[in-house]
Amino acid sequence: MWAGPLCTWLLAQLGASVVSVESDARPDGMRAPHGGGIYPGGILEPGVNDRSAMFISLAAGKERANLDLRVKDDREAFALACAQADLRVDSLSRRARENLGIDDQSESGHGPAIVHLPAFSRGPSRDWVAYGTQVHAMSGLAWPAGSDEPIPAATAYVDGLGGIAAALASVVALYSAAQQPQAPILTASLMDAVDALPADRDHGALLRADPVPRVAELAEAHKARAVELPVAGVSLRHPASPFVSA
Repeated sequence: MWAGPLCTWLLAQLGASVVSVESDARPDGMRAPHGGGIYPGGILEPGVNDRSAMFISLAAGKERANLDLRVKDDREAFALACAQADLRVDSLSRRARENLGIDDQSESGHGPAIVHLPAFSRGPSRDWVAYGTQVHAMSGLAWPAGSDEPIPAATAYVDGLGGIAAALASVVALYSAAQQPQAPILTASLMDAVDALPADRDHGALLRADPVPRVAELAEAHKARAVELPVAGVSLRHPASPFVSA
Protein backbone atom coordinates (compact mmCIF):
# COMPACT_ATOMS: atom_id res chain seq x y z
CA MET A 1 0.00 0.00 0.00
CA TRP A 2 2.61 2.58 0.96
CA ALA A 3 5.98 0.84 1.32
CA GLY A 4 6.74 1.32 -2.40
CA PRO A 5 5.58 4.95 -2.50
CA LEU A 6 7.62 5.68 0.65
CA CYS A 7 10.72 4.12 -0.93
CA THR A 8 10.47 6.26 -4.06
CA TRP A 9 9.56 9.37 -2.03
CA LEU A 10 12.82 8.93 -0.10
CA LEU A 11 14.70 8.63 -3.40
CA ALA A 12 12.98 11.78 -4.69
CA GLN A 13 14.08 13.63 -1.56
CA LEU A 14 17.63 12.58 -2.36
CA GLY A 15 17.34 14.20 -5.80
CA ALA A 16 16.14 11.35 -8.00
CA SER A 17 13.74 12.02 -10.85
CA VAL A 18 10.83 9.69 -10.03
CA VAL A 19 7.96 8.76 -12.34
CA SER A 20 5.04 7.00 -10.68
CA VAL A 21 3.15 4.58 -12.91
CA GLU A 22 -0.56 4.65 -12.09
CA SER A 23 -3.62 3.88 -14.16
CA ASP A 24 -6.86 5.85 -14.13
CA ALA A 25 -8.53 2.45 -14.54
CA ARG A 26 -7.14 1.33 -11.18
CA PRO A 27 -6.06 4.34 -9.10
CA ASP A 28 -3.64 4.21 -6.21
CA GLY A 29 -5.37 2.84 -3.12
CA MET A 30 -4.05 5.71 -1.02
CA ARG A 31 -6.07 8.25 -2.99
CA ALA A 32 -9.08 7.65 -0.73
CA PRO A 33 -9.73 10.57 1.66
CA HIS A 34 -8.20 8.77 4.62
CA GLY A 35 -5.63 6.72 2.73
CA GLY A 36 -7.42 3.47 3.51
CA GLY A 37 -7.96 2.38 -0.07
CA ILE A 38 -11.77 2.47 0.15
CA TYR A 39 -13.60 5.24 -1.67
CA PRO A 40 -16.87 6.67 -0.28
CA GLY A 41 -19.70 4.71 -1.85
CA GLY A 42 -17.14 2.60 -3.68
CA ILE A 43 -16.73 5.31 -6.32
CA LEU A 44 -13.63 7.41 -6.92
CA GLU A 45 -14.43 10.96 -7.98
CA PRO A 46 -11.32 12.51 -9.61
CA GLY A 47 -10.45 15.82 -7.99
CA VAL A 48 -13.10 15.39 -5.30
CA ASN A 49 -12.31 12.45 -3.02
CA ASP A 50 -8.98 11.28 -4.40
CA ARG A 51 -6.52 13.44 -2.50
CA SER A 52 -5.78 11.95 0.92
CA ALA A 53 -3.07 13.68 2.93
CA MET A 54 -0.97 10.52 2.81
CA PHE A 55 -1.20 10.29 -0.97
CA ILE A 56 -0.31 13.95 -1.42
CA SER A 57 2.69 13.61 0.89
CA LEU A 58 4.15 10.50 -0.75
CA ALA A 59 3.45 11.77 -4.30
CA ALA A 60 5.44 14.94 -3.65
CA GLY A 61 8.34 15.45 -6.06
CA LYS A 62 7.16 12.74 -8.48
CA GLU A 63 5.78 12.83 -12.00
CA ARG A 64 2.86 10.59 -12.92
CA ALA A 65 2.48 8.33 -15.96
CA ASN A 66 -1.08 7.17 -16.66
CA LEU A 67 -0.36 3.67 -17.97
CA ASP A 68 -2.54 0.57 -17.79
CA LEU A 69 -0.10 -2.32 -18.14
CA ARG A 70 -2.93 -4.63 -19.21
CA VAL A 71 -3.04 -2.66 -22.47
CA LYS A 72 -0.44 -3.59 -25.10
CA ASP A 73 0.43 -0.02 -26.17
CA ASP A 74 0.81 1.12 -22.56
CA ARG A 75 2.96 -1.89 -21.74
CA GLU A 76 5.24 -1.07 -24.69
CA ALA A 77 5.51 2.53 -23.50
CA PHE A 78 6.39 1.26 -20.04
CA ALA A 79 9.10 -1.03 -21.43
CA LEU A 80 10.60 1.86 -23.42
CA ALA A 81 10.64 4.08 -20.34
CA CYS A 82 12.30 1.34 -18.28
CA ALA A 83 15.02 0.91 -20.93
CA GLN A 84 15.96 4.57 -20.40
CA ALA A 85 15.75 4.50 -16.59
CA ASP A 86 18.49 3.83 -14.06
CA LEU A 87 16.23 2.07 -11.56
CA ARG A 88 12.83 0.39 -11.48
CA VAL A 89 11.03 -0.21 -8.20
CA ASP A 90 7.87 -2.28 -7.96
CA SER A 91 5.79 -3.68 -5.14
CA LEU A 92 4.04 -6.31 -7.26
CA SER A 93 4.00 -10.02 -6.58
CA ARG A 94 5.81 -12.26 -9.06
CA ARG A 95 2.45 -13.52 -10.33
CA ALA A 96 1.26 -9.96 -11.00
CA ARG A 97 4.50 -9.12 -12.85
CA GLU A 98 4.09 -12.19 -15.04
CA ASN A 99 0.42 -11.45 -15.72
CA LEU A 100 1.28 -7.89 -16.78
CA GLY A 101 4.22 -9.00 -18.93
CA ILE A 102 6.81 -7.08 -16.91
CA ASP A 103 10.26 -8.49 -17.62
CA ASP A 104 13.39 -8.00 -15.59
CA GLN A 105 15.39 -7.12 -18.71
CA SER A 106 14.69 -5.52 -22.05
CA GLU A 107 14.85 -7.48 -25.31
CA SER A 108 18.42 -6.27 -25.79
CA GLY A 109 19.44 -8.01 -22.57
CA HIS A 110 20.04 -4.75 -20.78
CA GLY A 111 17.84 -2.87 -18.39
CA PRO A 112 17.75 -0.76 -15.27
CA ALA A 113 18.72 -1.86 -11.80
CA ILE A 114 15.64 -3.42 -10.25
CA VAL A 115 14.30 -3.55 -6.70
CA HIS A 116 11.31 -5.79 -6.01
CA LEU A 117 9.31 -5.09 -2.86
CA PRO A 118 6.95 -7.99 -2.13
CA ALA A 119 5.55 -8.76 1.30
CA PHE A 120 7.74 -11.86 1.67
CA SER A 121 10.97 -12.94 0.05
CA ARG A 122 11.80 -16.55 0.85
CA GLY A 123 10.39 -19.95 1.77
CA PRO A 124 6.96 -21.29 0.85
CA SER A 125 5.42 -17.83 1.28
CA ARG A 126 7.81 -16.15 -1.18
CA ASP A 127 5.06 -15.01 -3.54
CA TRP A 128 2.32 -14.27 -1.04
CA VAL A 129 0.63 -10.89 -0.85
CA ALA A 130 0.12 -9.32 2.57
CA TYR A 131 -0.28 -6.06 4.43
CA GLY A 132 2.02 -4.83 7.17
CA THR A 133 -0.36 -5.85 9.93
CA GLN A 134 -0.36 -9.43 8.63
CA VAL A 135 3.44 -9.48 8.51
CA HIS A 136 3.45 -8.11 12.08
CA ALA A 137 1.45 -11.17 13.16
CA MET A 138 3.29 -13.79 11.07
CA SER A 139 6.75 -12.54 12.08
CA GLY A 140 6.02 -13.38 15.71
CA LEU A 141 6.05 -9.77 16.90
CA ALA A 142 2.41 -10.07 17.91
CA TRP A 143 3.27 -12.70 20.52
CA PRO A 144 6.02 -11.49 22.88
CA ALA A 145 7.21 -13.96 25.50
CA GLY A 146 5.10 -13.96 28.61
CA SER A 147 2.07 -12.52 26.88
CA ASP A 148 -1.23 -14.38 27.06
CA GLU A 149 -2.78 -12.28 24.33
CA PRO A 150 -1.41 -11.09 20.97
CA ILE A 151 -0.44 -7.44 20.67
CA PRO A 152 -2.11 -5.92 17.58
CA ALA A 153 -0.17 -3.43 15.50
CA ALA A 154 -1.43 0.07 16.25
CA THR A 155 -0.41 1.11 12.75
CA ALA A 156 1.09 -0.57 9.70
CA TYR A 157 4.63 0.28 10.81
CA VAL A 158 5.94 -2.72 8.86
CA ASP A 159 5.18 -0.89 5.59
CA GLY A 160 7.34 2.02 6.72
CA LEU A 161 10.24 -0.27 7.60
CA GLY A 162 9.82 -2.07 4.28
CA GLY A 163 9.93 1.22 2.38
CA ILE A 164 13.13 2.24 4.15
CA ALA A 165 14.68 -1.16 3.41
CA ALA A 166 13.75 -0.80 -0.27
CA ALA A 167 15.31 2.67 -0.39
CA LEU A 168 18.54 1.25 1.04
CA ALA A 169 18.42 -1.58 -1.50
CA SER A 170 17.86 1.01 -4.25
CA VAL A 171 21.01 2.90 -3.30
CA VAL A 172 23.00 -0.35 -3.29
CA ALA A 173 21.50 -1.38 -6.65
CA LEU A 174 22.35 1.95 -8.28
CA TYR A 175 25.91 1.90 -6.93
CA SER A 176 26.41 -1.69 -8.06
CA ALA A 177 25.00 -0.92 -11.54
CA ALA A 178 27.54 1.88 -11.94
CA GLN A 179 30.41 -0.49 -11.14
CA GLN A 180 29.56 -3.53 -13.26
CA PRO A 181 28.02 -4.24 -16.70
CA GLN A 182 25.09 -6.33 -15.44
CA ALA A 183 22.46 -4.33 -13.59
CA PRO A 184 21.54 -6.02 -10.29
CA ILE A 185 18.13 -7.26 -9.20
CA LEU A 186 17.47 -7.03 -5.47
CA THR A 187 14.50 -8.03 -3.36
CA ALA A 188 13.52 -6.04 -0.28
CA SER A 189 10.56 -7.48 1.56
CA LEU A 190 8.36 -6.47 4.46
CA MET A 191 9.18 -9.73 6.22
CA ASP A 192 12.92 -9.15 5.85
CA ALA A 193 12.52 -5.61 7.18
CA VAL A 194 11.20 -6.88 10.52
CA ASP A 195 13.02 -10.21 10.60
CA ALA A 196 15.55 -9.02 13.17
CA LEU A 197 12.98 -7.54 15.54
CA PRO A 198 11.61 -10.82 16.97
CA ALA A 199 15.10 -11.49 18.35
CA ASP A 200 14.19 -8.97 21.02
CA ARG A 201 10.69 -10.24 21.74
CA ASP A 202 11.79 -12.26 24.77
CA HIS A 203 13.01 -9.04 26.38
CA GLY A 204 10.24 -6.91 24.93
CA ALA A 205 12.32 -3.72 24.77
CA LEU A 206 10.97 -2.73 21.37
CA LEU A 207 7.42 -3.74 22.16
CA ARG A 208 7.32 -2.05 25.57
CA ALA A 209 9.22 1.02 24.32
CA ASP A 210 11.69 0.82 27.19
CA PRO A 211 13.60 4.09 27.60
CA VAL A 212 16.93 2.25 27.31
CA PRO A 213 16.76 -0.34 24.49
CA ARG A 214 19.07 -3.30 24.91
CA VAL A 215 21.23 -2.40 21.93
CA ALA A 216 24.09 -4.73 22.89
CA GLU A 217 21.72 -7.69 23.20
CA LEU A 218 20.11 -6.89 19.89
CA ALA A 219 23.48 -6.60 18.14
CA GLU A 220 24.57 -9.96 19.56
CA ALA A 221 21.38 -11.62 18.36
CA HIS A 222 21.80 -10.15 14.87
CA LYS A 223 25.32 -11.50 14.36
CA ALA A 224 23.91 -14.93 13.62
CA ARG A 225 22.03 -13.67 10.56
CA ALA A 226 24.80 -11.70 8.86
CA VAL A 227 24.77 -12.12 5.09
CA GLU A 228 27.36 -11.83 2.32
CA LEU A 229 26.32 -9.39 -0.43
CA PRO A 230 28.48 -8.95 -3.57
CA VAL A 231 28.73 -5.29 -4.57
CA ALA A 232 31.00 -4.18 -7.40
CA GLY A 233 32.97 -7.40 -7.18
CA VAL A 234 33.52 -7.09 -3.44
CA SER A 235 31.78 -9.30 -0.90
CA LEU A 236 30.34 -7.18 1.88
CA ARG A 237 29.25 -8.69 5.20
CA HIS A 238 26.13 -6.99 6.51
CA PRO A 239 24.56 -7.97 9.85
CA ALA A 240 20.77 -8.17 9.75
CA SER A 241 20.60 -7.01 6.13
CA PRO A 242 17.10 -5.84 5.17
CA PHE A 243 17.53 -6.94 1.56
CA VAL A 244 18.65 -10.08 -0.23
CA SER A 245 19.97 -10.74 -3.71
CA ALA A 246 17.49 -12.28 -6.10
